[in-house]
Amino acid sequence: MTGSTHSKPRRRPSQARSQDTVNCILEATAHILRSEGFRKATTNHIAERAGVSIGSLYQYFPNKQALLRALTEKHLSEMQQQIAVRLSDSLSMPVPEAIASMVDVMLDAHALDPALHAVLTEHASQILPREEQNRLENLYTDLVLGYLNQRSAEICCDDLKLASFILVHSLETLTHRAIASTDPQQNEWISNASLRRHLIRLFTNYLSGQ
Repeated sequence: MTGSTHSKPRRRPSQARSQDTVNCILEATAHILRSEGFRKATTNHIAERAGVSIGSLYQYFPNKQALLRALTEKHLSEMQQQIAVRLSDSLSMPVPEAIASMVDVMLDAHALDPALHAVLTEHASQILPREEQNRLENLYTDLVLGYLNQRSAEICCDDLKLASFILVHSLETLTHRAIASTDPQQNEWISNASLRRHLIRLFTNYLSGQ
């Protein structure tokens, strides 16, 4: 999918009533994605679920891609706000405490709406342009790289940029897979915090060279 204007909202709501309509459409889309899956999220089905006419939906979103892009950007913005603020707070901590904090941040962020996040992540390549996905990924890796540079004397890594890439993407993938899973055993790993303990040990040992 490209970043063409066809994948962007047709117009922005300028009044509270219009914003309420857009919010209703986005929530209906999220509900269908969670409960019925990506293929069932057609514009007609979404309009019916939202209680609006298909014409009203098209006033704001020219097609399904534009609607899914708006929902994805909203969901990622909510996650990004939580991650960025708390991750920034971690940057003044010693390495073991910072790693524990980063793990907690990612687990909490992915627990915001795991079912929706799972669907949006699976179909990200069809929703967001690659450059937008890269921008979000780089935001976190740059934050972590800045921290590793500050603590380089405490870290046994010869390539800190690679280390930040490994930390961010491994943590993102592992937390996402566990939280979005329907496997009871993986759900238990979350509830009893065993996943948290293993992730902290994994990344602490990696940075210390053990």
